[in-house]
Amino acid sequence: MPNREEMMPIMKKLSRGGDQGVSLTKGSEYWSQIKFNDDILTDAVAKHVLGLVYTGMADVGETLQCICDIDKFADDGWAKSWSAMARKL
Repeated sequence: MPNREEMMPIMKKLSRGGDQGVSLTKGSEYWSQIKFNDDILTDAVAKHVLGLVYTGMADVGETLQCICDIDKFADDGWAKSWSAMARKL
């Protein structure tokens, strides 16, 4: 998975209407092969939260930013990332 410094320019290009050849999937054949995080649980929760977007319970940009902000060395990295986002909102 790209780190934050690599992901942000990709997301900016995609948010400006896309760019041929810009992909977070790197040739993945199925959506389940896309990895947002190397940790299997964090990856599964990220996909679950993105699945809630259609209900209005989540926002794609906020979710992706939280994924980028997770401290992989902290046991509570996911909670800290989402708490920081909640304080911003």
